[in-house]
Amino acid sequence: NFNPAHFFALTVYILVNKTDTNVSMIYRLGWNADLSCYNLPSKEGLQTFYRNREETRQLNVLEFKMKQNEVRQQKGELKEWQEHIARLAENNSNLCFAIYTAFTPIFLTPLNRDGTILHFFGESSKGKSVMLGVAGSVWGNYGKGYIPWNGTANGIENLALQKNDSLLCLDELTNLKTREVIEQVAYLIINGQSKNRADSRGIGFGNRTAKTWNTMVLSSGEPSFAAHIANLSGEIKGGQTVRFIDIPAVISAEYGVFEDLHEFKENPKKLAEFLRDASFQYKGTPINAFLDYIFIENNFDSILKEIEVLKTEWLGFNLPVNAASQVGRVAEVLSSIAAAGVIAMKSAVLPKKYGFTKTAVFEDVAKIFRRWLNEIEDYTIPSEVKVIKQKLIKFWLENQNNFYCNGQEEWSRPPIQHKCVGIMSKKPDEQEHKFSVIDQTVFYIFQNFLENEALKGLNLNYCKKIIREKNYITPYVEKYGDDQITYRSTWMVHYTKTNSKMRCYKLNL
Repeated sequence: NFNPAHFFALTVYILVNKTDTNVSMIYRLGWNADLSCYNLPSKEGLQTFYRNREETRQLNVLEFKMKQNEVRQQKGELKEWQEHIARLAENNSNLCFAIYTAFTPIFLTPLNRDGTILHFFGESSKGKSVMLGVAGSVWGNYGKGYIPWNGTANGIENLALQKNDSLLCLDELTNLKTREVIEQVAYLIINGQSKNRADSRGIGFGNRTAKTWNTMVLSSGEPSFAAHIANLSGEIKGGQTVRFIDIPAVISAEYGVFEDLHEFKENPKKLAEFLRDASFQYKGTPINAFLDYIFIENNFDSILKEIEVLKTEWLGFNLPVNAASQVGRVAEVLSSIAAAGVIAMKSAVLPKKYGFTKTAVFEDVAKIFRRWLNEIEDYTIPSEVKVIKQKLIKFWLENQNNFYCNGQEEWSRPPIQHKCVGIMSKKPDEQEHKFSVIDQTVFYIFQNFLENEALKGLNLNYCKKIIREKNYITPYVEKYGDDQITYRSTWMVHYTKTNSKMRCYKLNL
């Protein structure tokens, strides 16, 4: 506490007595706001790598204390990590991809790219967690190298700040039990910004400055992200599919996530256990050697240019010509991972004697990309269009017994189960054409149900444009007694014996 009378003397002292060292208080790890240096925590304190080696040095100080389980660990030697982990990743595309991903986050912010959640899903006890442990060993993540998917929004904010411009490994997606928790936790990570909060001094002082981060997440769980959100009665939006990338992890029922068991003949469980133990014993040294290579032994900006060239080269080999825009964005993410893997190979962190070559790195990432393409099936259709079609199909499946059966006698009509959402129109047996039919069963959904229920939450104008273009709804067709067919622009169908007409859309799914 200072005597107010002496405060002036203190202020003069601070202004007059200049120091030789500039000190910067930082609220997160990773890149400084001006991208001048990269900060990494260690037991000895904050380690700073400067982008420009000729630049005047300054002292960076974290404005918060890091706990022991938050500090990066270093165990063993680099050669031991290479022998016990990198060697066994050879010919195993999942393990190689996890390792390449670990080296990627350093380049995202300088390249103006956002973080992504790469989620590997599949049956339990197939080795998915081992992939996270292997990736975590590159950075020296505490304990197993990964933590469970759970926590509060505030806790996740702190976690994202700790892992800014580095790798966060999260296991068991099903720990997120509700859609609200997923929106709070998972979306908070990829949105890269804290919530707006009022200043602690109260009204009149505005909000606190929002904290930002750019974190790459390697995740695992039995269900895919999309399936888990669907199970919780939620929906993943089209644009989010390129930030939540669902990748099938299990390659075969026999070997799980592995392709080559090396000396662990026909026993994937032993290989998984060995890698789990090795990831705990040898960690932290790969990222140190990699940072020395890109910041000290080489010019970082030259490395960035090389990354861009490698990305373009990988995309040229692997991106389908007729791919939808979202496919291109996912491919762009994977191209960054392929490029980082090549740089790690050139740095000798990933030794050539264990099969790490540029061709091998490109092919490992290409395998993951092909698996993702197979998962999404038709890669020429944008994900927003798929969402619209899936919503229409889901609505029809849930309400197929709620269509008024037009053109049938009262006694033969199936009863409406809940509510009438549209009309199922059939050609009456041995009767004249009387209703809006050709020679097949058709379903007409009432306009209000299409807009308020089937396409709820989506942009209606955009949806209507898409469903017309893709023929998910088709023009109203009517067949008269002389077999003449007419197409009407106003889609009206007869409804009940009163012969009233209702505005409908004919489904063509």
